[in-house]
Amino acid sequence: MLKLIGVTKWFPRGSVEKVVALNNIDFTVNPSDFITIIGSNGAGKSTLLNLIAGVYCPDSGKIMFDNKDITRLAEYRRSMYIGRVYQDPMMGTASMMSVEENMAMAMLRGRRRGLGRGVNTKLREQFREALAPLGLGLENRLKHDVGTLSGGQRQTLAIVMATISKPALLLLDEHTASLDPKTGRTILELTEQVVKQGNITTLMVTHNMEQALRLGNRLIVMDAGDIIVDLQAEQKSRLTVSDLIEQFEHASGKRFVDDSLLLRRKGED
Repeated sequence: MLKLIGVTKWFPRGSVEKVVALNNIDFTVNPSDFITIIGSNGAGKSTLLNLIAGVYCPDSGKIMFDNKDITRLAEYRRSMYIGRVYQDPMMGTASMMSVEENMAMAMLRGRRRGLGRGVNTKLREQFREALAPLGLGLENRLKHDVGTLSGGQRQTLAIVMATISKPALLLLDEHTASLDPKTGRTILELTEQVVKQGNITTLMVTHNMEQALRLGNRLIVMDAGDIIVDLQAEQKSRLTVSDLIEQFEHASGKRFVDDSLLLRRKGED
């Protein structure tokens, strides 16, 4: 489905110095993959998602999607088949627009938009059907501004918006990291449910090593712009966090010192 071929991205630092964010990455994503991605800060995880989404263009290399070269394709064009949920619940939704207006915009993402009414009776019923199973009462708040929702409700809406048009690929960039533990667990359960029901190919960046081992059928570890470990379902199902740290140290040639990947917030699974 998705293939990165020799992709490199660097960012300027100072007048002439450059920081390599991704270093000649070769990476293939197969249909129905649910890939968890971990790595320390600065490993290149978010840059990888941004390149796939079209936020950045690579400085070298090629990005293929369904055998089509999308390396220079604009972000809004890719949004027709790529959904994304960000770490910050305030991103990806418009505070001053209603729940139903946000969902209508999500359905039109990447498509031509006319000047007619954004929401009709048929769409409104479709939105209710999408929101009702979540048990948060959002189906009864369609006309409420999104800015009045809690962080968890807003992130729930963001997931529904990212998947309502049935994207071929879903990108999750630490989408539970800024939520309290209980809400984070709820959002993660919702994520698993939505991905499974829609059979959506998914890339999920996380800072939780236990989550990375438990979820999905594949796990990659990034370090300094490289993919240094790539584990399939059978391999990762046998590993503990300690085993994963050992694999990191063996592949990177350096000692694991990032406590943020080990420490879980109180009450977090």
